[in-house]
Amino acid sequence: MTASTAAGAQTSMQLKVYCAGRCGEAVTSSSNLPSPFGAFILLHRLGRGGMGEVFLASRGAPGALLGLGITKLTVVKMLRPELSEDKEYVRRFIDEAGIVVHLNHRDICQVHDVGKLGNTYFLAMEYIAGRDLKDLVERATAAHRPLPESVALYIVRELLEALDYAHKLADANGEPLHLVHRDISPRNIMIALEGDVKLIDFGLAASRLKQSMTEPSFVMGKIAYMPPEQARHEPVDARTDIFAAGVVAYELLTGTRYYDGLSADEMWARAGTGGHLPKRLADMPPDLGLIVRRALAADREQRWPSAAAFRRELEAYEGGGQQASQRDVRALMHALFADDERKARELLTELTRIASIVDSQLEDPLAPTSTQVIATRTGSFSSQSSSVPAFTAVAPTDAVAPHDPTIETDTE
Repeated sequence: MTASTAAGAQTSMQLKVYCAGRCGEAVTSSSNLPSPFGAFILLHRLGRGGMGEVFLASRGAPGALLGLGITKLTVVKMLRPELSEDKEYVRRFIDEAGIVVHLNHRDICQVHDVGKLGNTYFLAMEYIAGRDLKDLVERATAAHRPLPESVALYIVRELLEALDYAHKLADANGEPLHLVHRDISPRNIMIALEGDVKLIDFGLAASRLKQSMTEPSFVMGKIAYMPPEQARHEPVDARTDIFAAGVVAYELLTGTRYYDGLSADEMWARAGTGGHLPKRLADMPPDLGLIVRRALAADREQRWPSAAAFRRELEAYEGGGQQASQRDVRALMHALFADDERKARELLTELTRIASIVDSQLEDPLAPTSTQVIATRTGSFSSQSSSVPAFTAVAPTDAVAPHDPTIETDTE
């Protein structure tokens, strides 16, 4: 009996304990998995952040209800149980929900449903089969395989495409939402195994939809990617994200950190005053260096006026050379994470089998749940809809879940 078969047998014996009905209680231990949660079956804990826990889950496609064994994998992010009674945290979670359900772009992780089940707030989102950009850079460095300039620029261009969409987003009445991510960093940029670039986690975003207000002395975000106005807790706008994208671009293109060699205290001092010149900016090709340097201007009035303008300049710079494509990123991901990909397929097979067993033992798969809908994307997960959103479906055992940063002085 293989380790996988043994684990599956043990899991099968546990199913009756956890599948008495569609429960709404929060999962407090990985040993409680798999576990029903409303219309989902929680399969695998992916991570825990400052505000929430993140699970790989299954939700049956229409065929599952007919006994065809068809399931879709998704990610369920829950507000941590101990925070559900905290009005500030609940407001922050609902703020995120109000923002993310408006987002519908190929370069942004899709959120399909937001609700409350029992005392637990949750959102259901696309699962991205891949790694975050920080993991990619670290793996490439360990393999002595630095990112080619063309691949680095492709990733930055896709990030700017996502930001341009988010910054221009309007509500149903055409009123701009003035959405600012405020937490652009490699941890919040996912690179799928198939080469897609996805911006994740709008949990710290500022917009006109916000209900909750940050405490006046509370600066949120990652200091290593924060422009002066954000570090000083001044009003932010789209150019705040452009600065952070400039830092990401610098680090990808030079292979060094923007504040390389500085302590957290020194970084805070530099961020608040602005004007930091990273060590290797002068080593970049002159035209490219000027483009990145403008994005990093301490005075936001001197930065690129929009993500689209920043992207156009990068495209013009590459005009004389060979631009990378999604195909190139896919080849790099498969080369660097081949073993992880194999393990991911094995995990997917096992989790899909477990999901089928759990679903078959539920008392009444068609019974309505007590889920309170907070926000939903039109047509999402509807058995009546002809366009059910597709999910990427595999995940390494140690896969990084959509990151949930709430530590305000985080440098990563």
